[in-house]
Amino acid sequence: MIIRRGIQERSRGYAALASLVLFLLCCMICGCDGLFEQNNAPTENLQMYFPPVSESDAQMEVHIIDVGQGDCALVRGGGANILVDAGENGLGSRVVEYLKSIGVTRLDWVVGSHPHSDHIGGLDTVISKLDVDNIMMPRLPDELVPINQTYTDVLDAVEKKGLQITAAKAGDVFTFGDMAMQVLSPSINSNYSDANDYSVVLRFVCGEFEYLTTGDISSMVEIDIIDNGYDVSADILKLAHHGSYTGTCRSFLNAVDPMYAVIMCGHENDYGHPHDAVMDRIYENKISPIRTDRLGNVKIVCNDGVIDVYALD
Repeated sequence: MIIRRGIQERSRGYAALASLVLFLLCCMICGCDGLFEQNNAPTENLQMYFPPVSESDAQMEVHIIDVGQGDCALVRGGGANILVDAGENGLGSRVVEYLKSIGVTRLDWVVGSHPHSDHIGGLDTVISKLDVDNIMMPRLPDELVPINQTYTDVLDAVEKKGLQITAAKAGDVFTFGDMAMQVLSPSINSNYSDANDYSVVLRFVCGEFEYLTTGDISSMVEIDIIDNGYDVSADILKLAHHGSYTGTCRSFLNAVDPMYAVIMCGHENDYGHPHDAVMDRIYENKISPIRTDRLGNVKIVCNDGVIDVYALD
């Protein structure tokens, strides 16, 4: 069922615990670098290359997968399948079931926006049960590397698959046919005190359509991204931190200028997400909200100048 249709008007391009602690301390000493690719070179040029594409032929799908109070989305375009987060612990099987139901058994990229359980809790199951080509996560300062089973489970799954983790680095662009995935944050010079602020921020561009996903970043990082000169304009914005007042500041929202705001949060969650202050800004800017606590699973199809939003539940 199509619930919204928008015409695209822009044209811009104890022993166990001890073992766990020991393992993670070793990771911290090495910066978890045993699983991270060794590529710390700064990105010198902020000019982004995007593949030429006929806008009338370009199609991108964004599947917002309902995992309650957590994040999970699949982006499809240019023949690629890219999963960003997989919700809380115990929800990985739900994510895998959804992906298989739409014919997805291989993922070009799995992105863990940041190592909090409501984002990466299900990633170990996804990595174990599906074919995965690449993993991306942020490289954290040692003092912010989590010492918990959730993070360990993800690292174990990556290692068992013989994969390495690509550290997210602002300025990097990955292309898939007519779709590009641009990393806007974190940068190699990022210096934050909260792991949320190291969330991987990605902007997907396919023809004339853009989707921007922001993890749990705060307004401070939103401003940093703008100050660093990145184009953040997007038709669809995934609000930071489940619609918390800590993010989605007016300056950032105005710069993105989206038609739709995706809010991933649980029904009657304990945090009051999304917060009223953020929703007020959304409505003031005449942006249509897409909430998982009200709609469940949602598919957004961008094709031929039109954005269609389907409620699947």
